[in-house]
Amino acid sequence: MERVGLITNGIVKAIGTVGELKSRISKQVRLELKLNPSVGELDIEILNNNRFPLISQGERQWIIHVEEDFIQDAVNFVVEQVGMKNLNDFRILTPTLEDAYIKLSGGKEKNEIA
Repeated sequence: MERVGLITNGIVKAIGTVGELKSRISKQVRLELKLNPSVGELDIEILNNNRFPLISQGERQWIIHVEEDFIQDAVNFVVEQVGMKNLNDFRILTPTLEDAYIKLSGGKEKNEIA
């Protein structure tokens, strides 16, 4: 069985198989948004005022981590406030190992908006 260690600043934060580490945050899903080039900065401010943390993944690409109980609220928010016509791509994904690292290490992605 392969095991993975999550280390931050030389401190081991978690050890387990990929599945075990991902299951620790499995009550969360990841919403990925890719906005059309025509969407301006004002539209980003609408997202930023929401109760869901918004993480930049590059130009016009955003991630929102959502607890399973609030998936529908988050999807409704994106559809109603951003609008399907403004989205180039919209995905709902289960946690990745990167998500597990961010959550279990207590860190933030460097582009996270507070």
